[in-house]
Amino acid sequence: MTRHLLHCQQYKDLLRRMAGYEGDAYSSTGLKLIDDLMGWSSARDREVMSKDRLKEKVLRIIIVGNLSFSFADNPEFVDLLNDAYPDMPAPARKTVVDFLHAKATLTKAELRELLSKLDSKVSLALDVWVTRTGLAFLGTTSPMALICG
Repeated sequence: MTRHLLHCQQYKDLLRRMAGYEGDAYSSTGLKLIDDLMGWSSARDREVMSKDRLKEKVLRIIIVGNLSFSFADNPEFVDLLNDAYPDMPAPARKTVVDFLHAKATLTKAELRELLSKLDSKVSLALDVWVTRTGLAFLGTTSPMALICG
């Protein structure tokens, strides 16, 4: 059966339709999947890709996939980015790490400024744990209690 499926044109056509391909063009289903993946609600929402936006997209892929930062240097991933965005250099591991540090520093400063403007008390609850396989997690909650006084 497996040998038959390897050469069966009807089966290959079915797989192409299920993947969203029709011939050489994308079907509307394939485009919808890409729109959902990239967070676009319509074709007009697509922003022009910039170096910082590409770094952020790569960082989001790494974070969501729980991948190491060295994934950014994966030759196949770099080839994919070079094919998709030939005018932009693919961000390297160090570039992505530096981008994350810059974003974290900026976010801390914004949060500090926001909290300093409050007239109430803020409590933070932090919890850190590590799985048996060595995967670390950090849980954070910050219930803001507004105290009128």
